[in-house]
Amino acid sequence: MPAIREGLVETFGLARLRMPKNTATVISEGSAWIGHDRVDVCLAKPFEVLHANDSYVSLVHGKTILPTEGQQIQNSVSMYCVDPRDGYAKFQLTRPRWPGRESTFEPRLPYAHLTLNVDPFTEPLLERLELKVNIDHNLIAHVTARSEGRNHSVGTEILDLEFGLGVADDGDEDGQANATDQQPQIQPAHITPTASNRGTVRIRSNIAEGPHAWHAVPGEVVQSYRPNLPDQSLTPKQHDEKMYYKPCLECGRSIYEIERDGCDECAREGRAISTAEAKKRREELQRQGMSV
Repeated sequence: MPAIREGLVETFGLARLRMPKNTATVISEGSAWIGHDRVDVCLAKPFEVLHANDSYVSLVHGKTILPTEGQQIQNSVSMYCVDPRDGYAKFQLTRPRWPGRESTFEPRLPYAHLTLNVDPFTEPLLERLELKVNIDHNLIAHVTARSEGRNHSVGTEILDLEFGLGVADDGDEDGQANATDQQPQIQPAHITPTASNRGTVRIRSNIAEGPHAWHAVPGEVVQSYRPNLPDQSLTPKQHDEKMYYKPCLECGRSIYEIERDGCDECAREGRAISTAEAKKRREELQRQGMSV
């Protein structure tokens, strides 16, 4: 409330800011008006899950009218694991940081993380995962995930749903104005390693909505199950992942080993640096205190 007051003073000036005399009862009076007018309580931001291609899938859309006494909202979606090799499917449940800013490139705030046991020996995109969301009249979201193959279930309760009053926006009779259309399109920023973020890690979402989303499967995994798939069918990211783990046909070493130690044969073909250049670079990195 102090921040709101400062904002009002900054915008309108102290002379135009009227301080009410009923500060002790203004909250209860406002609640009484809301109840009398039967104003709906709506979800302020969409309830989302992170998709394997770094997009966000809405499980419950923003501005959804939340349930009252004796009611509930239920929604379920079938998803699939794009990389089940470690035996886990990772669900990241989020909401946008700011209301109305629902673009994929906008920052998100996490609600919860779920780790579900899946069959590590099956193909990607084969085992169905059921994700269910149930919001009760207490505005508590009950989330459960279940793997059809392993028959394993996990769940959590989210108590901090962000909601507001269903008041119609100006110029929108139905109160369903799409605030996203009014936001400028933001392009993803190119992040360069710095002393503060070097070595940090993140969870790569490994779940997808459909059983044919092979574009979201890591490149080295696609190669194991689709060995005859042409490189033209791979995304640039999949191609880079595939080549990272694929040994060189000339020397039999990985890209990491070639970049670290150099390769004179590959250097003659312009595909790598020489062993002398690699040694010089390692010495320079060691002087900078970096491990190689």
